[in-house]
Amino acid sequence: MQKTILIGFLFWLLSATTVFAQPEATPSPTPQVPNDGIVNLPVMLDCGPIASIMEILQNYKELPTATGDASWRIPNGQMLKGRMVIWINPQTKSFSITIQPNEDMACIFLPGMNFAPFNNPGTSL
Repeated sequence: MQKTILIGFLFWLLSATTVFAQPEATPSPTPQVPNDGIVNLPVMLDCGPIASIMEILQNYKELPTATGDASWRIPNGQMLKGRMVIWINPQTKSFSITIQPNEDMACIFLPGMNFAPFNNPGTSL
């Protein structure tokens, strides 16, 4: 009789701990906002062989207007460097900013419309 009670108690104890067990709460990921309020947002870029990117720019009749050396961060935190070119179509006012992470690939970093000189002196971003 005592054996039956002991087995029943052990069965209840094992099943009760399973029933009352709560899954560990996993914190939901929230962006870490530094004190200055700046956050890193992931960005999707259209990248491909230089010939393919050039074809897109030619379709919009955009011409190279300015160039420089740029650096940017990819989602894993790595910093990349490469050539940056600003392309503009003076008639349609379309523009594209391209980056070139290596000799064989280019990315359209930022396409846009209504390109114009900034003519609001004293205006901040």
